Amino acid sequence: MNNKALSLIVSYVLLIIIAISISIIVFGALKTMVPKQKPACDEGVSIIIKKFECLPEYKLNITFQNKGLFEVEGVYVRGINGERVFGISPVLNSDVYPINEYTREYNIGGTNQANKGMFIFGKQSIHALSPQKANSNLDEYTQIFDYSAESSVESVKIQPIVFDEETNEPVVCQEAIITQRVDC
Repeated sequence: MNNKALSLIVSYVLLIIIAISISIIVFGALKTMVPKQKPACDEGVSIIIKKFECLPEYKLNITFQNKGLFEVEGVYVRGINGERVFGISPVLNSDVYPINEYTREYNIGGTNQANKGMFIFGKQSIHALSPQKANSNLDEYTQIFDYSAESSVESVKIQPIVFDEETNEPVVCQEAIITQRVDC
């Protein structure tokens, strides 16, 4: 038997095994480096301010209505006063909206400035606003907001919030911003 031919075959086999091993390691490393797809809202998400009412003591009563094609789980509400934009906190009545895992986790109604103005619809858990249907009140929700940190509010800017199905994290819809003049 020819030893030179055998060692040549063994070296080629080893070279192929090493090349495949390196490619598997590189693929695994690159796979972890690629950013995951950022959660986003569907194009048909839309919410409006159906009506609003200025109340005493720097309060604003807003009725939201889902005009889109998908459920909306909450809103991010900000007030505008001249050039200043600020979060408006929901007034949470513990009888109507008890503190639960969602209000604690996202500091809804709290003092965390990053989440100030975030409001998740519902009482005990998430109850999304359904898309608009004839003869249904499941597409609207009324909530009182407090803007007492400011002396007045000229306009209100709202953005729908949906929850990502994979991570169950809130996603603020960047493309569905609505601004309504209120002058309170």
